[in-house]
Amino acid sequence: PLGGLKNEDLDLITRTFETGDVLIQLSDGLPEAPNATGIMYDYDRLKALIQTSCHLSATDVINVLIQSVDQWMEGKHNPDDITLVVIKKK
Repeated sequence: PLGGLKNEDLDLITRTFETGDVLIQLSDGLPEAPNATGIMYDYDRLKALIQTSCHLSATDVINVLIQSVDQWMEGKHNPDDITLVVIKKK
């Protein structure tokens, strides 16, 4: 959790972003969203969807992810929040 661990050692990693690269930060509420039978949306399903939609604009990536998890939950209320930040280098 961001800022939730006191006196924790973390590795600082520097990345170079090229035009079209996408950075996605999200809470666990999206990949752990349960469907009607209690099965989680899943991190692998999320990763695959990101890979197929990363050519879209940042706003469209957010919309694709939210629409997909909404369909997965079939109208069921998610017990957790979904927080997404999508940054795309132009």
